[in-house]
Amino acid sequence: MLTDRDDFTRELASNALALIYDRGDVLSKEDMMVSLKALFGGGNDKPADATGLAAEREAAGQQRAAEVRAVDPTFKSILSLALDMRNPALFYPLVQLATQVPASSSSSGSGDCTANGISGRYGSAYGLAVNVERACAAVQPYIRPIIPKLFRCTFDPNPQTQAAMKGIWHSLLKFKSARPAQPDSQAGDKDVSGSSDSDEGIMDIFWDLIVEECLTSMGRFEWQTRESGCNALASALLGASSERIMPYLERIWQMSFRALDDIKATVRESGLKACQSLAVSTVAWCTPRVPANSKHDQQAQSIMAIVMPYLVDRGIASDAEDVQKFSLGLTLKLCRASGGYLSPFVPAIVERLLETLSNMEPQAANYLTFHTGEHNMSAEQLESLRLGAVKSSPIMQGIELALDNVTSEGMSDMVPRLQNIIRHGVGLATRAGCARAIAVLCVKHAAIVEPHAAP
Repeated sequence: MLTDRDDFTRELASNALALIYDRGDVLSKEDMMVSLKALFGGGNDKPADATGLAAEREAAGQQRAAEVRAVDPTFKSILSLALDMRNPALFYPLVQLATQVPASSSSSGSGDCTANGISGRYGSAYGLAVNVERACAAVQPYIRPIIPKLFRCTFDPNPQTQAAMKGIWHSLLKFKSARPAQPDSQAGDKDVSGSSDSDEGIMDIFWDLIVEECLTSMGRFEWQTRESGCNALASALLGASSERIMPYLERIWQMSFRALDDIKATVRESGLKACQSLAVSTVAWCTPRVPANSKHDQQAQSIMAIVMPYLVDRGIASDAEDVQKFSLGLTLKLCRASGGYLSPFVPAIVERLLETLSNMEPQAANYLTFHTGEHNMSAEQLESLRLGAVKSSPIMQGIELALDNVTSEGMSDMVPRLQNIIRHGVGLATRAGCARAIAVLCVKHAAIVEPHAAP
């Protein structure tokens, strides 16, 4: 019944199991745990059957086995959640809560809900709301370690698992809001009883633990766990302050880029969402304010000190095409928006972008270099087209924007970098870009270029 496709049957079975387990003796509870692990833990041993009934039993059970496999991931996830709490018996209250629906998502014809909104679709009609509250109370001692994992599981790629975890999430949230605050909570521990009845309040209390769980999950072996970690992280980053994200900023970029290069396509898509969510916030944090704000300036400089070296040294230089393109796009956005915050990083940015000019040039340009005659084009015409493409490229525009913020100290660091590119740079685009960068410096910053000019 627990694996039945019908909502009413599953809710009835979950309530019945939780009630039986709660009222059972020690032996009964042990037997139920063994049966639970056999059903969802992958017990594949088949008993010997010397009679001629084996084939008949196997045929009769094929349909049932298919139904179990169809919903198995949901209950395996719930069992895994209970095992993470080091209490397998927690499966029974959790599976009871998994069938619950928040009041806001209950339609008028789907059954009543209790005042707290934590009864199931049909539970309140049969007086089962008390059992639901009892299940919530059983989970409360584990609320601190379970909330981060539960939040991540609400973004599971399996729709059934996602719905079940959201049922547990909303049940615990409503139960918490109905409880009075505990005034005698221990120092250093945040009391979550009665503190908030919204997702925002829970996120505020458990934000650090949630981010840690998301980052850890993004490095797990199972692709479902990695994907849910990426989606949960993208959600957690929305609206978060720079002060809160700063301690995790480099790790977030590291794991997000790792997901962006994942072998699984859906994980890459989720990793892109996390990168985009953080990129939007990063550009906003690193945009100068008018009038100037010293606190904002200090925060922006701290963020740039983490983000820009990572993008330049590990993002644009990455072998993964998706990571390289995203890093390049974000770097160009920061060149447009960051203004004076960019000054300490101008030499490194200019050097990397000049090297990227040839790497990003279409392969067709190299092909045409050796086949100009076949396309009724002279070598001079092709070279002129390539130079025009370099001049108008977004990368060259980013270089010029970065050079607008160069300082005398930055010029001292940039001169040897430009000399190295002139001597060892590979590709027409890189050499042409370097020549244009020098011309821009001489025109716009003649005063700081003059000390470095050859006599």
